[in-house]
Amino acid sequence: MKQSTAFMLREGDKYYQRNFSKSREPDHVFEAIKDNKLKPHTVLEVGCGDGWRLRRIRTDLGAVCYGIDPSKDAINDAPQSVEKYGISCWRGTADKLVGVSDNSIDMVIYGFCLYLVDREDLFNAVAECDRVLRDGGHIVIHDFHSSRPYSRIYEHAPELKSYKQDYAALWLANPAYRMVGRQIFGTDGPLPTSRDDQVTIAILRKSMHDAWPEEPQYAYIP
Repeated sequence: MKQSTAFMLREGDKYYQRNFSKSREPDHVFEAIKDNKLKPHTVLEVGCGDGWRLRRIRTDLGAVCYGIDPSKDAINDAPQSVEKYGISCWRGTADKLVGVSDNSIDMVIYGFCLYLVDREDLFNAVAECDRVLRDGGHIVIHDFHSSRPYSRIYEHAPELKSYKQDYAALWLANPAYRMVGRQIFGTDGPLPTSRDDQVTIAILRKSMHDAWPEEPQYAYIP
C-alpha cells in the first residue's frame, strides 16, 4: 500500500490525534515568516491539521488561506477555521493539489509532511507546488533535515517509512528558486542531539524573471 493511501485511510487520523494536543508555541514557521518580513496575499499549507497555523496567518497577516491534510479528523475539526476565519480546508496529499488553480498562491507551507511522501511521488509534489505558486512567491519547508538522504522505519506504523534529506534541494535544482533563509535545530530544542533529530525551516523564493539570463553569469575574479 502506498504511504499516501495509508495516510488517507488511517495514519493521517492517528498522526493528528497524537499531535493536535501538543503545545503549538512557539510556532517557528510563523516566526520565520515574520522575521523575513513576508506578507503573502494567499497561503496554502500542505499538512495543515485543523488549520491552527492558518488562523494565525489569517489574523496577523490578513492572507487568504487554504489548507490540505489527509486526516479526516483534522478536517472535521476545522469548521472553526472555516466559519470564523474564512479559511478553506479539505483532504488531500502533497502530490496532488486538487482544487488549487495554477499560479494562484503566494506562499506554500509544508507542515512536516514531505518526509512521509512516497518517493515515487516526490517530484510530483515539487511539480504541483511549482504549478500553483506565483512568480515571486515563497515556499516554507518545515521538516526533518539531513545533508545525506536516508530512511527509517516509521515508528508508528512499521510497514511505512520516514525519509530524511535536504528537501529544499529538490527545488534548488531549478534556477528559478533560491534560498532566502534557513534554520536548523532539534525537535525539542535549539540544537540537534543526533542525526535523527535535525529539523529545518527553509524559505525559498521563486523568480522566473532572472533565472535564465541571456548570457551565463560568472563570478568576477580580479
